[in-house]
Amino acid sequence: MKRIVTLFLLIIPLALSGVRAQTVKVKVLGGNVTAAAKENIEQEASSLLTAFNESILEDGKKLKDKLKVSFPDKVPNNKILINSIMDLWDQSPINCSVDLVEGEVLTLFGNRGFQLRDIPVNVLDADMNNSFQDMVFSFDNDGHLTEVNMQLEKHNYNNVIINGVKEEDLVRRQMILDFVEVFRTAYNRKDIGYLKQVYSDDALIITGTILRKKDRPKDDNLMLKGLGGQQYQLVVQNKKEYIAKLQKIFSKNNYINIKFEEVSVIQHPTHEKIYGVTLKQYWNTSTYSDVGWLFLMINFEDPMNPSIEVRTWQPNEYEGREITRDEVFNLDYFTVK
Repeated sequence: MKRIVTLFLLIIPLALSGVRAQTVKVKVLGGNVTAAAKENIEQEASSLLTAFNESILEDGKKLKDKLKVSFPDKVPNNKILINSIMDLWDQSPINCSVDLVEGEVLTLFGNRGFQLRDIPVNVLDADMNNSFQDMVFSFDNDGHLTEVNMQLEKHNYNNVIINGVKEEDLVRRQMILDFVEVFRTAYNRKDIGYLKQVYSDDALIITGTILRKKDRPKDDNLMLKGLGGQQYQLVVQNKKEYIAKLQKIFSKNNYINIKFEEVSVIQHPTHEKIYGVTLKQYWNTSTYSDVGWLFLMINFEDPMNPSIEVRTWQPNEYEGREITRDEVFNLDYFTVK
């Protein structure tokens, strides 16, 4: 997607000087989309990005009112859409630092609508290394906005898609990447309801954390020793325990930012609706940060409601070195009945 960058790089100084908010125009250059759907995509995407910019200058107080105007009752599921956008905004205000976004829309396999990807935004409460991110907007077949999520990096997305062989596998791979983007954004917006839904009731969950010296147990067998003397504690949890811990993390952190890189997707050799997804996770919150490897075993038995059967985390560094991909949990570690 082409980006037309202007001198409007940081909106905060402009807010202080009283300069008017920047209007963002979205232009669809191509794609297998009807004229009516194209018009809806351009209008609704432009409206949302402009509303973000205007609301920065108004301390965010009027964003919900603007969304109600942009996405009235005639827009399908408008209340769900507006609430999800507000949940994301409440974690950090967002602005778009370009005045023109141009690109082709991606047609989703399985007649699932369209996506507009590579939309550059500034996440204002993130640290400087993570403030510049991309968003992906999803639309139904009529071009109405249905979801707003933080996007995987383009090379990660493309690498996973091109590894698909059969058309059915391509469809699932695209659905998996959509799922991963929604999954990531759910943490960013502290959507505990979605996370309760997406984890299987019988999910196996292994979490990890860097231990401060005063928190370290006396039994070293409970810990992994990483680079620079860092020590990690790994804990096996069930869904109820994990969700309870997550709720505490959400409540004590003003901002949560999760990024995924180096994504790989493997289909189970005998259970074709089971996929293993490996990602390098960068976890950043107001109180804690770490880097590690995340593995998800996802069941697509119900393709519209996939569930996570296994979630594991391992530190990026162990015994004075970075661990290799061969040492990361994968489908071979688990028996699927």
